[in-house]
Amino acid sequence: AEQAYERAKTLRESQLVSSEEFEQAQTRVETARAQYESDRIQLSYTEIRAPFAGLIISRYIDLAEQANPGTQLFRISDFKPLLCPIQVPERDLPKLRLGQRAYLTFEAWPGERFTADVLRIRPVVDAETGTVRVTLDVDAMGRLRPGMFARVYVETEKRENTLVIPKAALSLESIGDTVYVASEGAASRRSVTLGCREGASVEVLAGVEEGEQVIVVGQDGLSEGTPINVLSVDGAQVAHGPATPQPA
Repeated sequence: AEQAYERAKTLRESQLVSSEEFEQAQTRVETARAQYESDRIQLSYTEIRAPFAGLIISRYIDLAEQANPGTQLFRISDFKPLLCPIQVPERDLPKLRLGQRAYLTFEAWPGERFTADVLRIRPVVDAETGTVRVTLDVDAMGRLRPGMFARVYVETEKRENTLVIPKAALSLESIGDTVYVASEGAASRRSVTLGCREGASVEVLAGVEEGEQVIVVGQDGLSEGTPINVLSVDGAQVAHGPATPQPA
């Protein structure tokens, strides 16, 4: 059709074809071009492209099965970014801010932490649960997958060069916060002021000094001045009380 149109165009300039024949050639090439474009679009429909790069999580159609418009074919997930929604109690809302650091732990990787940042904070509080929905952007490090369960810790405050003792050192028999320190072979009772708590550790603001030996085993049966022995366990010095006779 294009070749016929080009010939008719040349002949038209030489007055060798009528206007009607030239217009017919022009109409045929325009119709052919429109049909070609329509066929090209129809051909593109035979290949399905995802709107974003990702991995196929679920497939809902089999090979050679006819697919009608609107049929769900696949479920695709993009792992970047990997988002983690959490619910934070309303009382902790003043401690939240965008970009705040958090970290996650998983049973699949014990002892490892995966860092995250606060990406979004929902502007309203859920009246039924009294919580705020917070979305974290997680650094998956190529190992995490959507649907995994995690323990999430949001860093609300950071303290450096602080004094920390094991939580096990706190005496359960005392009304207040009390620990026992090994001092010259005897137990010395100390009232302590505690700060932040995390896991098995607790911050001490006052009551003990750096370098003092805090008793972590048997302290519930001690009193001020009780004689104790300091035993060596796996190379570490552990204060154990009360003192008992040791075999020769």
